[in-house]
Amino acid sequence: MERKDVEIWKPTDSGQEKIGCISFDENITSLDVRATALNVDLKIPSEIKLSWPRESELAPMLNNLRATINLKLSTQQTIEVGTVRDDDYYLATKAPETIRQAGFIWKDALAGLIFIENHRTSDSPTLEIELLGELSYAVKCKRWFPRDVIMMDDVAAMVLTPPFQRVRGRVELRYKPEVWRQMIDVAFEASIDSPLLITQPLIPFLRGDK
Repeated sequence: MERKDVEIWKPTDSGQEKIGCISFDENITSLDVRATALNVDLKIPSEIKLSWPRESELAPMLNNLRATINLKLSTQQTIEVGTVRDDDYYLATKAPETIRQAGFIWKDALAGLIFIENHRTSDSPTLEIELLGELSYAVKCKRWFPRDVIMMDDVAAMVLTPPFQRVRGRVELRYKPEVWRQMIDVAFEASIDSPLLITQPLIPFLRGDK
């Protein structure tokens, strides 16, 4: 069990410069499940680290983070079971390094969890996370007005530039069996009235086979 990193690189005149990473931690004590009316949302534990040491240049901002969750069925085969996204943004600071908890939420995860429990081949599944994101700049701008127009309290606004770099990466995660089992128990108990579970009376996790 270890941390799995997706590194974040920024293009420079001389090539590429590493400015941080997105870390996914396998060595956790619990997975956070939140019940909805007939489903559950699952938070994927992760951390974002960013730094930008040059005071004279604009600091990059990481945003538009999303990921596909695949179940690894074999060494050659995976299948998509869900998607997650983080709608927050993360601005690199000059000093000290920015370290924040990411907000990756797997919305309406129940169908994907049922599929995983039906098809996993070990006590804890191997999940493949395919991550995408963007680096942009946040620039302070003011509206332009002709000289004969007088504006009061024209405050500068932060404007997001188009992305100048895509962030891509892939990691494999396998949580501790007891952590996965606890999360599944909580998720299915919270969804006991869901039609997704009602129509699955004989699946292995309800028989206690896994």
